[in-house]
Amino acid sequence: MKNLINFLEEKLDKKIEIYEYDENLKDKYEEVEFRGKKYLIEIKEKEYIKINGHTYILRCKDNQNEALEVLKNLFCDEKVYIKEDYVIIQLHNNIGFEESIIDILASEIYSSVKIVYLGYIKDNEEFNFRFNIGKNILKYTEQINERKNIFKLRDIVKYDLLNLIDKNKIKEYKEYILNGKDINILDKDIINTSLEFINSDLNIAQTAKKLYIHRNTLIYRLDKIKEIFDLDLRKFEDAFYFYISILFFQKNKKID
Repeated sequence: MKNLINFLEEKLDKKIEIYEYDENLKDKYEEVEFRGKKYLIEIKEKEYIKINGHTYILRCKDNQNEALEVLKNLFCDEKVYIKEDYVIIQLHNNIGFEESIIDILASEIYSSVKIVYLGYIKDNEEFNFRFNIGKNILKYTEQINERKNIFKLRDIVKYDLLNLIDKNKIKEYKEYILNGKDINILDKDIINTSLEFINSDLNIAQTAKKLYIHRNTLIYRLDKIKEIFDLDLRKFEDAFYFYISILFFQKNKKID
């Protein structure tokens, strides 16, 4: 049955539904015969979307329909449409547009946006598989109030592993990472700065520019974290452990 649906959708370039043959419904739907058996098909008005290109799934916190219109105007020669509660963008070229889109939508519709790059996709089966992974990534980011806006499929590994760790184990791990201290010792500015620094690949100049702060202010905040937790975020391993502790903290807030 799936092969028949795929074949007809490709040929008709429309979305269709197939039903078992029923004499009472034959005047309402089109009749087809497949492998010696009759079926009724409903041809939807909605255009069948053939997947072939660099594909993104996008979620707006608010104003999803307005975001769709903005994106359609920006990518008038590309495929932009709604699937479930998400905007799908398919491009012929991977142009690395993510940060620009986030800035444009923030200024046009005043909405925060999260984007997952699903990769180059050639068929609907692969799209459906990756689409579900993308949805799960975006759901996880909402659960822990993730600050990042741009994600790739590999991020599912991080969130799945985080989801497997129970509350008691999280408490134990936080003790090891933070030397028995609580992340709440830090004020909101220092936490936000540290996350932006990690998301900016530990680049001081780039982080200071994004946060509109002087580099000395940034360095002071990083030094404060080192003083309290003995974690120097300018070193990859220390930054990794601190980031994990932040994820634990955010997950615990949702559990509590």
